[in-house]
Amino acid sequence: MRLSSLAYTFYDHDMNIIAWIFKKLHEAINIGEDSDYLIDVYGLARMKKYKEAAIAYKSHISKDPTRQTNYVAASRITKLDDVSEKFYNAVIDIIENQDLKNMFYEINNAPSLYKPGKFWIYYMFWNALQIECSGIENFKRTVNNNYFNWTSDNDLNIQYESVQAELGINATKIDKLMKNITFNNKNKPNWFSDTKWLKYNQYLAMLWFYTLKKDKYDLSGKWFESKFGNPDGIEIDGRLITQDLCNTILEANTFLSPIGGLDMGNIRVGELGAGHGRIQALLLKVLDNVKITIIDIPPALYVSQWYLTKVYTNMKTFTFRNFSSYEEIKADIDDARMVFLEPNQVELLPDKYFDLFINVSSLQEMRQDQINNWFKQINRLTSKWFYYKEYLRSVNGFDDEIIFKGNYPKFEKWEMIFDHINPIHRQFFEIMMKIQ
Repeated sequence: MRLSSLAYTFYDHDMNIIAWIFKKLHEAINIGEDSDYLIDVYGLARMKKYKEAAIAYKSHISKDPTRQTNYVAASRITKLDDVSEKFYNAVIDIIENQDLKNMFYEINNAPSLYKPGKFWIYYMFWNALQIECSGIENFKRTVNNNYFNWTSDNDLNIQYESVQAELGINATKIDKLMKNITFNNKNKPNWFSDTKWLKYNQYLAMLWFYTLKKDKYDLSGKWFESKFGNPDGIEIDGRLITQDLCNTILEANTFLSPIGGLDMGNIRVGELGAGHGRIQALLLKVLDNVKITIIDIPPALYVSQWYLTKVYTNMKTFTFRNFSSYEEIKADIDDARMVFLEPNQVELLPDKYFDLFINVSSLQEMRQDQINNWFKQINRLTSKWFYYKEYLRSVNGFDDEIIFKGNYPKFEKWEMIFDHINPIHRQFFEIMMKIQ
């Protein structure tokens, strides 16, 4: 068994206790060497050395901020005891960015229905330290891989096979397709094999041509991948192509089609869990009279606020702030085209504030009581339409929750517009509701 070098550094005076703690952690978790850093961090936290644990955590992430966390190991280790709250408070203390810190203070003081469960508590601190270590200007290489940018073998294989079938092409045609496409091997993540990297780029190429095929409103001619965030992708005809670009165009075509397309006049759109704000960035470009509100937890809210204010530098914006009543901020919000809120703040918004409400792949990561509450809020806040896209079956090992499609609430006055399986990622369903 490998004893933590960090433990030796901090506690060389008490090695018998340390050895016993780390032995028990290894026995309880049964994880490999690639996740030993979690043993280091939580071992220190269990000894109530929370600041040292937070520093050790940041030190590990700083070695490779693009690395993806070990989901299985993390979900097991967070269940060992009750060290999490004090440890995460110590992580907040070492965050240097004051705007990001203020967002964490707000969510810490929110009612339990709006606080993230163990799943997103873990990921939001991991992501926050990725930003601290790598810089917000590189977020598309780091935190974005925890949003809707797929890198796992299972997710890539499902989508690769689906888009290949949708295009009706074989391996020979894929090889031919790649001859005119540029991708940079220097951008290959260090956890990707050469074979996986090639397959990833083949998938991106096929996804782009599928996107063009399905792009009813020519969004691909209106919206381009922004260089803000340092995105990685392939070049086709001199144009940068990413998963985000393709998925955003496909999703926008899906929910715009039944509600009037690009000709809908004044419209106010809210999105819960917007990632880096990719959907709202597109809507601001293609809809002349849209006002958008992003509702999210940190650091995602910080990322989307940074990104959209970089893309739209002259657009009036209500940036995140603490407030206690709608009247207090009404004039500022009414004057803004972009608004950034934390989840608990939606309770202060008036009824039927949004025309369209959107959620992509985050309701599934909540506890059932939180899902129920959000559907009540969406029903209260939304006057016309609700689009959501979630896993058919979402297993949350952190909170011991399994959410099925049938677990999402239904309201008598809601009318189904469509309900279908996503044709590319077939573990997802998409539903559009008309709210009476």
